[in-house]
Amino acid sequence: MAENVGKIVDPSPMMKQYLEIKEQYKDCVLFYRLGDFYELFYEDAIEISQVLDLTLTGKNCGQDERAPMCGVPYHAADSYIAKLVGLGYKVAICEQLSDPVKGKMVPRDVVRVITAGTVTDESMLSESKNNFIMCLFLEGEKLSVAYCDITTGEMNLCHFDGALESSFSDLLNRVGPAEIIGNARAKEFYNSLAILRLGVYPKFEELLEVCFSKDKAQENVEKQFGTNAVKVFELDKNRQDVPAVGGLMQYLFDTQKRSLGNILKITKIKNDQYMTIDSNTRRNLELVESIRERKKYGSLLWLMDNTKTSMGARRFRAMFDQPLQNATEINDRLDAVEELSKNLILRDKLCVSLTRVRDVERICGKIAYGSANPADLLGLKASLQEIPNLHAALQNTKSKKLRQIFDGLVAFPEIVELLEKAINVDATSSTKEGKYIRAGFNEELDNLRNAKEIAEKEYRKLEEFERQETGIKNLKIKMNNVFGLFIEVPAGQKEFVPLRYTRKQTIANAERYTTPDLKAIENKLFGSDEEALKLEEKLYKMLLEFLCKHLSSFSDVAKTMANLDALLSLAVHFKMQQSD
Repeated sequence: MAENVGKIVDPSPMMKQYLEIKEQYKDCVLFYRLGDFYELFYEDAIEISQVLDLTLTGKNCGQDERAPMCGVPYHAADSYIAKLVGLGYKVAICEQLSDPVKGKMVPRDVVRVITAGTVTDESMLSESKNNFIMCLFLEGEKLSVAYCDITTGEMNLCHFDGALESSFSDLLNRVGPAEIIGNARAKEFYNSLAILRLGVYPKFEELLEVCFSKDKAQENVEKQFGTNAVKVFELDKNRQDVPAVGGLMQYLFDTQKRSLGNILKITKIKNDQYMTIDSNTRRNLELVESIRERKKYGSLLWLMDNTKTSMGARRFRAMFDQPLQNATEINDRLDAVEELSKNLILRDKLCVSLTRVRDVERICGKIAYGSANPADLLGLKASLQEIPNLHAALQNTKSKKLRQIFDGLVAFPEIVELLEKAINVDATSSTKEGKYIRAGFNEELDNLRNAKEIAEKEYRKLEEFERQETGIKNLKIKMNNVFGLFIEVPAGQKEFVPLRYTRKQTIANAERYTTPDLKAIENKLFGSDEEALKLEEKLYKMLLEFLCKHLSSFSDVAKTMANLDALLSLAVHFKMQQSD
């Protein structure tokens, strides 16, 4: 690894740890946590310092020359990571797994690998477009393709057993994946596609064949979707399906290293379900992006998009990327749009409610990963609160699609009530300062937060008790930042001090003592802030674990609201065109 930057004579313990971890992630840029910085060393530092315009320095690491080094502050790392991922790099995040202890090596390990298809940070994602990672498994003349958006939990599966190049090229155009992986044969097939000459598709990353072995792939499928997943999702009909899904899950397990609890279902996509549109036609029609700047602005999608939610925007874009072919489905959609376009009051009610709905699909992803912040949970609460309003507005609708949406709008009054009681209405995305759990939710937490006031009352009460118990009328309980709480007794009355008192300090005219009771009050007073933060974190983690149990239901209702938003957008555009 380091042969190009000097011979390592006797690597320091820290650098030995770095080299061992880097050896496991040779294909990644390793962000190695040292205190308040992520540091990069050797070839990583030389290359990335130029890419990110960072100052290249050096560090003595037990070799005959200083090791090239550069770094970024950990609190500002997201923007640097986003740029690297956007340029096609894989970034391995190596964190300190415990607080530093003097004289001991801090244990470190990679907690996540960030790639173009597995980013979850909002700053790296488009609200109105899915971020898919696609896995291909080619065997013989048959191809299965699994593609997933880990932020929304959407997992799709498509199988081809003929006309592979044209069929897959159309899927590639429709889905627009951010990252593509697969087996060796799939790589050969992919790299031979004529469509790649356009230069807009990701490079193919080949995975080890063991990822696609029958036993390993099925193990991964069952680990994620349950022991009956093969039968439930009919993955036994094509022998390439299980390796495609299982290989993708192996890659996600290896890179994410945390729960993927929002990926719950596999949706099979039929080859003839959507209209085939070649890449040139898509470009010339400017369906979702303009020819010149390749942006949404100026496209047909931009002209017609009146969605109110991020979920609806993604669903609306999918309608443009994947035009329906089935006449029944097309007519069902048109019936719903017609009904909405003819009912102004209904449209207005739905628009008002959907404006208050947040991105429930991606909030579910954050809950599954354990990264949802208090502001996200407030967004979830606000969204769930609108379900009864949407349900009531659709009560008298007649079209098939709207009736399906009406039936799918299941309310969660208990969850709404829980979030109302648990999360402070002023909570932000940060949890560092605490105070995001609402007062009254947990008595112990309330007591810790009010510890100073409570402690003052308790030690005043204890002061009166000790005066009466000892007969020392001038006895006082005082406090300072150095010695904390103490009982102060005038020097002339120290003969009356009981044996249960422990001397703490002697001053000119008095003696200072403590007792077990006073020590308990002192611990409550001075340790309350830290204890409150710890308890708040514990309660919040328990809340996220509880919400995880409802992710499937949240995901279903999110898709229902997204479909409603997309249909409403079409109806609004239709009425706008009529008025013109």
